[in-house]
Amino acid sequence: MDGNRSALIVASDSYTDPGLQRLRAPASDAQALAGVLRDPDIGGFEVRTLLNEPAHEVTLAVEEFFADRRPDDLLLLHFSCHGVKDEGGELYFAAANTRIDGWPRPRCRPSSSTGGWAAAAPGGSCCCWTAAMRARSSGA
Repeated sequence: MDGNRSALIVASDSYTDPGLQRLRAPASDAQALAGVLRDPDIGGFEVRTLLNEPAHEVTLAVEEFFADRRPDDLLLLHFSCHGVKDEGGELYFAAANTRIDGWPRPRCRPSSSTGGWAAAAPGGSCCCWTAAMRARSSGA
């Protein structure tokens, strides 16, 4: 593979909405993952990490991360945060400024074009709530 190896790590452990409790692990997990990915003997990735950024900053970072990429680039997008479901069962990444009763809430859904998960949000962000997503996509 001749392409670039890039990673974007988004971690949120502190929230303005009192209904979202502070998380213990996202900041340290993001730091540890970034170290492994950057290590030239292990990952050799160029890594950018965001911690406790508002939704509009996360959205912009994700858009920039995927912009102007080549087919041979290896991209890794990792989220460590709360996930929030709405009344209809849609899953959302909880950014630092997410309100449980409203926006901003980037939505995630399966992507038929990539075979993975894609964003369906104003501006395009994504979440990583794998177990719930797998259960939902399998009809469980």
